[in-house]
Amino acid sequence: MSSCDIFISYRRAGGDMTAMYLYQALKSLRYNVFYDLEVLRSGKFNEALYKSIRACKDFVIILSPGALDRCVEEGDWVRMEIAEAIRSHKNIIPIMMNGFTFPEYLPEDIDEIRYQNGLSSTTEYFRATVEKLCARYLQSKPKQSKKKIILLLILFLFLAGCAAVAYYTLQNPEHVRDILARIYHVSRDKMADVYHTIQENSN
Repeated sequence: MSSCDIFISYRRAGGDMTAMYLYQALKSLRYNVFYDLEVLRSGKFNEALYKSIRACKDFVIILSPGALDRCVEEGDWVRMEIAEAIRSHKNIIPIMMNGFTFPEYLPEDIDEIRYQNGLSSTTEYFRATVEKLCARYLQSKPKQSKKKIILLLILFLFLAGCAAVAYYTLQNPEHVRDILARIYHVSRDKMADVYHTIQENSN
C-alpha cells in the first residue's frame, strides 16, 4: 500500500458508491488518493491502513445514513480509522450525505468527529461538492504532469539564455557585433553552397 495525500473512509452500507465516485473524481484532478477498499478489511485490522492514514494530509469520511451507528463496537473498522485520524491530527473532512444525522452517543475516541468542519452533499449536486471540497477543505494539492514540468523547465532555460545574451551584449557590444557578422557570413556561404548543389543536381 503506497502512501497517499487523501484517505477516503466510508461505511460500505450506503457509502461505497459515493466513496468510489469521489475517488474517481479526485484522481481525475490528479490528486494522490487512497480509496479504502472493503476487500482489504478482513480479519485483524490491517496495520497498512494505519500507515496510510498517518501518511495522508486529508482524511475524508463519507457519512451516509447510519454510518456511525456501529461505532459503539470496539472492533468496528470505521471507528478505528476515524480514531487513528484523530490521534494523528489529520485534516478530517466529513462529507454528510442526505439523511445522515450524528448519533446521540459516540465513543470518546471518535466523538471529536461531530465537531469537525464538514460539508453536506447529495447525489444530484455531487460535482459541486467535489469542487467545494477541493477549493475550501483539502490541504493536499494535485500533482503536476511531467509534461507541464518539462515545458516550464524549457521556458526557464530559454529565459535564462535570453538574460545571459542580453547581459553579454551590454558588457561586450563590439564582440556581439563581430559574432553576429560571422554568423551572417557563414549562413550566406552555406546557403550559396546549397543553391549551387541544387542547380547542379537539376542539370
